[in-house]
Amino acid sequence: MRFTPSAKAQREARHLLGLTFLCAIILGCAGTTKKDSLDNRLNDGHSLPSHWQVKGKLAIRPLSPGDKKNNQTLRFEWSQVSSNYSILFAGPLGFGTMIIEKDANRVTLTRGKKYFVSADSVEELFFQQTGWHLPLSHLRHWVLGQASPDSSFSPIHSPPHNTLNVEEQLASFEQQGWTVQYPKSTWVNTHLMPKKMIVSNDNFKLIIAFKNWQLAPAPELASPPQ
Repeated sequence: MRFTPSAKAQREARHLLGLTFLCAIILGCAGTTKKDSLDNRLNDGHSLPSHWQVKGKLAIRPLSPGDKKNNQTLRFEWSQVSSNYSILFAGPLGFGTMIIEKDANRVTLTRGKKYFVSADSVEELFFQQTGWHLPLSHLRHWVLGQASPDSSFSPIHSPPHNTLNVEEQLASFEQQGWTVQYPKSTWVNTHLMPKKMIVSNDNFKLIIAFKNWQLAPAPELASPPQ
């Protein structure tokens, strides 16, 4: 004798099948969203403002034993308008105040009453004045929690770097010989922005603390303090 389910049983079975299918779609979309969120944030910044300002502190720690006496902590104020920027660094008496500005293809550095123009790179100009080889061109992207589009990068997925914590942490990665980590992040409007960033290679460790993020568009670069 062939068993025929009742109409009620058939309805319950169809309902259960529908719920199972819906759960599968939701879980699949959730997995895709996390991966896309990671990949998109590292690869491009289309969802991030192109005009922003931030203040903070930059701790420069040479890793060679003989250079540790050259540890330095600087205050900075950074204003970015598309690809142009103005960065003010202020330190102790031995360092003073330095302003780096990029406008179109020209980079200038002002230190005290001296004025320098770089035709090659901001890194070379900064090295000439400080003796530090720092990735200033890439930092423009790294401070936003994304990799620079100018070269390839490798996401970090293994401990001790917690690469993806959607609620609290931005993705860590390696680029151009530097490891970029974001131990602390904060929400600014609808954007997850770095609150603390650590950038390191074999020679230097940079610890950057951010405060007063402003992501609103600005008509022009902020004028340096007089």
